[in-house]
Amino acid sequence: MRSMIFGFLAFSCAYAISLITYWNEDDTNRLSRLFEDVLNTKRDRIDSLHYAISGLKLLNAAPSATLVEELCEIAKKADLTVLETLYHASALSGDLPNCTISKITEAQINKAAFDQLLEASMKADDSPNNLAWVYNAAALLDRPTAAEYFDKIKNLVSQANEIDQRFLQFDGGLITTANALHGILSLAELQGKLPAVTKDQMSLFTNYLLSRKRVFTEKSAFFLLSALGTLANNHGFVPVTVSLVDPIMADRSK
Repeated sequence: MRSMIFGFLAFSCAYAISLITYWNEDDTNRLSRLFEDVLNTKRDRIDSLHYAISGLKLLNAAPSATLVEELCEIAKKADLTVLETLYHASALSGDLPNCTISKITEAQINKAAFDQLLEASMKADDSPNNLAWVYNAAALLDRPTAAEYFDKIKNLVSQANEIDQRFLQFDGGLITTANALHGILSLAELQGKLPAVTKDQMSLFTNYLLSRKRVFTEKSAFFLLSALGTLANNHGFVPVTVSLVDPIMADRSK
């Protein structure tokens, strides 16, 4: 089922973020180097290339024109009959300038059928990892259809684990937690409402993400940046995410 969600998410796109308050130049440079190294050493991994290019875009870093052309060719030659490959190739081409894959841009999505698949997926597996993917996909549906998923966010939040009264995280660690927060806040933004997450909980989630900013893999770095970008740019919890105590602790008193 997650492969079907990958297929739908293949038509989404990333956006640049601003993390000035708690993200310094050293952090940006460190992750930029990580992503750039991946682009030079993992040309045979479409997933790694996706995470690296999308991560650089989130950091407002642009690859060279020559590199863009080479990566676009890799995306175009990917086996799009495999849904996970389709997801990564679409995301990669979408975050490269002037890179179009006709088989993807011309595809038609039956959103009603996909809504049914998401509902079935939630009933079959209510784990944090699966719900995170479901909510991210649901955020790409129309507002009325996505409303039913927004109303069930509490089912995911209730599974979070608090650590030492400082952090909240989901089973699965950084990637699951980051993906879950991205899905929750994306649904909230679509609905124009606050999700079923208290400010204290959001502070603890934010603290957990910021405590993990020294990641070492392109996948972890991408999911971390994606979640932090959603936190920094959302309209409901901005006061929590930009007010810090110590270098990487969000203030729970707001």
